[in-house]
Amino acid sequence: MPALTASMDGGGRLWLVPRAALQSEKHVIQLERIRMSHQPTRPQIASVPFVKRTNSRIRATLYLPADVLDEARNATVFLAGYPARMTLAKLAESAFRAEIQRLQDLYNHGAPFPHRDEELKGGRPIAA
Repeated sequence: MPALTASMDGGGRLWLVPRAALQSEKHVIQLERIRMSHQPTRPQIASVPFVKRTNSRIRATLYLPADVLDEARNATVFLAGYPARMTLAKLAESAFRAEIQRLQDLYNHGAPFPHRDEELKGGRPIAA
């Protein structure tokens, strides 16, 4: 009886094959084809531009219409798993970043807004 060696194909199956067969180029090519045909595929998701993130987080309190917050919570729960792994904070950050970029493009030729000299004051919006 020829000496047998365990060989695993790309699908994770274990085979006993003669040692001499492992040396043959044909066997190696066959195993490579099987491995390539059983590659796990991931769902394609839309590419998101790279965003530089900082580790520091600051708590912010703001008021939103109840229906907007309810829709945001619904989206967060629906997208909580793979691949989005959405959280309410991620959704809010993404929305803030997208809106800031839109406003920069619209009102400041795409450039970042100048840094403010003081903190925002609460109350009614600043009149123009």
